[in-house]
Amino acid sequence: MDKKDLATWFESLSKEEKEVVKLRFGIDREEPLTLKEISLKLEKKVSDVNFIEINAIQKLRELLLIK
Repeated sequence: MDKKDLATWFESLSKEEKEVVKLRFGIDREEPLTLKEISLKLEKKVSDVNFIEINAIQKLRELLLIK
């Protein structure tokens, strides 16, 4: 796996999934945010943000297993 693969896989996520993953794991920023911090930023319930994160990670995991 290289950066090109990761970028391609990341593009398979929805805009919302990308945003949550970036915020959650500190991509393009110094520190990762908690689910609560993300929910406040995106004006969503914590449970909704958690659901989005789980779906995004599952999509990425499936792509990794296919590779």
